[in-house]
Amino acid sequence: MSEAPSVAVNENLLIVLQAVIDRRADLDPLSLTSLLTIQLRGCQTLASSSRFGKCLMACLTKYGKKMTAENRTAFSSLVDTHGSNFKPALNAAFKRLNR
Repeated sequence: MSEAPSVAVNENLLIVLQAVIDRRADLDPLSLTSLLTIQLRGCQTLASSSRFGKCLMACLTKYGKKMTAENRTAFSSLVDTHGSNFKPALNAAFKRLNR
């Protein structure tokens, strides 16, 4: 994955990421990779966060078709690590994307 700005990944940052995704910003491939890199940094500490699950689902829904093979591998690891009530829906959506 590419280098993304070094920021603390916490619930407050998720609010910002969610706002960007909800705004349906059109991300170029490098920006999408940076978004996934930031999410990967927080996946351990936010593994049980419903807000993080919602952010992952929004990212998958909006940008899933634009993800490269490398992005999909990274996203797969995010889904595997995640443990909130969004996990079953994330797994199902990710499997549909990879058909």
